[in-house]
Amino acid sequence: MAAGAARVGAAISWPRRGGCRRLAAVVVVACLATAYLIGLVSTRAAVAGGAVNWSGPVSGKGAGLASMTPAQEARSGMSAQGYSNVLWAGRPGGEVFFGFALRNRGVVPVTIVGLALRRFDPGVINALAPAGALIESGRSGSMAPFHPVTLGPGASVSVGLVERVICQQTLRRDARLPGHRGDHSYLGDATSPVVVHYQALGVSMSQTVSLQTPVLVVLPYRSCR
Repeated sequence: MAAGAARVGAAISWPRRGGCRRLAAVVVVACLATAYLIGLVSTRAAVAGGAVNWSGPVSGKGAGLASMTPAQEARSGMSAQGYSNVLWAGRPGGEVFFGFALRNRGVVPVTIVGLALRRFDPGVINALAPAGALIESGRSGSMAPFHPVTLGPGASVSVGLVERVICQQTLRRDARLPGHRGDHSYLGDATSPVVVHYQALGVSMSQTVSLQTPVLVVLPYRSCR
């Protein structure tokens, strides 16, 4: 009688232990999924850019680019306030470079795979076009062509962009309108915001980063005739 009761008890207890194992497995999977999602969501605002800390015309490719003078500032109506550098483009074709630090403020590593100035809606005139991207090479003050780099939590890296001054077709057309419009019109294009493309936890994402004190390039319409 006692042996029979023991067998019945064992038959009842095994399914309960199996159910506990399954429940524990579900809880572990749920916790891992939650941690993954929290880590992934945390990267949405993880990549941050600082102030532009170096900029200027590219050596040998800066033809037509110079710092804006007080007279040019007054004539164009574009203030230098809030910018690290304001360059006057006397003609298209010159190139300007600027650098800043990217920082990972998240809790998981991120791999920076690309960066570029944000281009606005179709029909909006831009005076700058991409000419290259840079990243610190490991030697003090030295930059190299951009390549993907992984940043751990709290880590940072210096990066840069090279932009070429251009005259879009719309701008050339407007500069040739009658009434001397080209003599009295100016276009200002700033080197912010920057779109940073990165990967975190196997997922590709992008972040739009606004830079403090970006560079401003002022292009007179008459330069595009």
